Amino acid sequence: MDKEQTRLEALAEKAALLGIEEEQGYDAPFGTFTWEQWQEMQASMVQRFTRFQRAIHYKQAKVAVLIAQEVIATGMDLLDEASGWIGIHSLEEE
Repeated sequence: MDKEQTRLEALAEKAALLGIEEEQGYDAPFGTFTWEQWQEMQASMVQRFTRFQRAIHYKQAKVAVLIAQEVIATGMDLLDEASGWIGIHSLEEE
């Protein structure tokens, strides 16, 4: 393993050599986003919670409101996913 290569990159190479592939497309299990997008959403939410806590600690109300709006936007993405599973479409699609 080169210094430039991280452990995760080495594991990804090993998985490729062994023919192990994870589903990254729209087929699994979501209808509106990929696994990669789902993983990014999770990481971003954790970061937003930390940023929100820090904004509150430093009494930065405008920053806290902005972060809350980011959380709401992610919630809307999740709502779109759930709505798709039960056959509800957003007003934008009509």
